[in-house]
Amino acid sequence: MVIIRAVLFDPVVPWRIQRSGPQFHYRRAYETIILDVRVARPSDAEAVAAIYAPIVRDTTISFEIEPPTREEMAKRIAKTLQTYPWLVAERGGQVIGYVYAGKHRDPGSYRWSVNVSAYIHESAHRQGVGRALYERLIA
Repeated sequence: MVIIRAVLFDPVVPWRIQRSGPQFHYRRAYETIILDVRVARPSDAEAVAAIYAPIVRDTTISFEIEPPTREEMAKRIAKTLQTYPWLVAERGGQVIGYVYAGKHRDPGSYRWSVNVSAYIHESAHRQGVGRALYERLIA
């Protein structure tokens, strides 16, 4: 298993990113946030489903009517990982966000296109987690 450790400083000012090897550095005077980004496992399904459920229930972002169960999310993770990446961000051993890629459309002209989505736990919004996940996904 490969874990990329990101040290985030000043997530309020994300345009001041500096790269140092596989780590992300943001400047902040008050707090250091350690964030591990790794490939998802089906065992992450419960945390991933908990992050996604409020999006389905409380927003119009998702086209789903009911939040997926832990079992359904485990199937999605396993199926996606057969072809595309699915990453999770952990802080203190808890999954606080995830990002994944998936097939865009069926026609052959779209074969090189993918959809990407990121979801972050409410307690971790505006802290640079989404940026760190997208950076690792696209790198």
